[in-house]
Amino acid sequence: MFRASDMKQALFAACILGLLGGCATEKPIDPWIRDKDAVVARMQIGEEQQTAQSQQIQELTRQLIKVQRSDKKQSSQLAAMEASFQALRERLGSPVVIHRIPQHAPTSSHKPSPAARKMEQKINRATQAITHTIEQTKQPVTPTVQPTAPPSTTQRMKKINSVDEKNSYTAAYLALKSGRFEEASKQFEAHLVKFSQGSLTDQSLYWLGESYLAQQQPDKAKKAFSTLIRSYPTSSKFSASLMRLGLIYQQDGHKAEAKAAYLQLIQNQPNSSIAEQARARLKALKQKPITATNPIVRGQ
Repeated sequence: MFRASDMKQALFAACILGLLGGCATEKPIDPWIRDKDAVVARMQIGEEQQTAQSQQIQELTRQLIKVQRSDKKQSSQLAAMEASFQALRERLGSPVVIHRIPQHAPTSSHKPSPAARKMEQKINRATQAITHTIEQTKQPVTPTVQPTAPPSTTQRMKKINSVDEKNSYTAAYLALKSGRFEEASKQFEAHLVKFSQGSLTDQSLYWLGESYLAQQQPDKAKKAFSTLIRSYPTSSKFSASLMRLGLIYQQDGHKAEAKAAYLQLIQNQPNSSIAEQARARLKALKQKPITATNPIVRGQ
């Protein structure tokens, strides 16, 4: 008779066989691992092709630059020849015999290149035009030679002053941008005294006004902006000075003067962004006063 102990042994043996069978089953190979070598090989081939194409592009670029330089050189030579003929025309009163370049093929067995033929045609046309002009000249022209004088003492001093002016302006401007407003205003004042007729006077006046505004001194700022507006109407800071002047007047309650400044700005640059700001300020004249002593206006 079949016993219970035999049943347990049979079940245990079946479990062991099942586990062994599961371990013997091979896991499937990941497709990426299987195809990795082929993918890497294709990538290397693509990189090699790309490198070869880049080299071809570089070579073609070098050839193109070489051709352009050659054409430029030929054009320069032609211009030099034309200038020489023009000088002859101006200095000689009688016709000049000019040996034209023959139109037939050269004696060499090699045919000229298209570029050489093109250049030859240009020279022949220039020669014909110059000859025609010379033949029409009846009276000799005596050239006036202007001797080249060395730079005068005044010119040398102007150059030195230009360098000094830039250094002085830069020092004051850097002080302003660094927040040293009192120092900046003193440096701009000294700069305007020393370089009153300099090329940076209008810029110095504007930033002088800004430095005074930063120190809550609107009266001094108004004087600087007004001087710029009166003396430098073509300055790049003209409109910005009008805006600042209008803000100062508006803060002081002088609405008529503020309105005049804004309207002049709008008339001067009607389509600019600063003109839009002026239009907004005109509308704000009917509202509460605004503060004009905010720090430096950037980008104006």
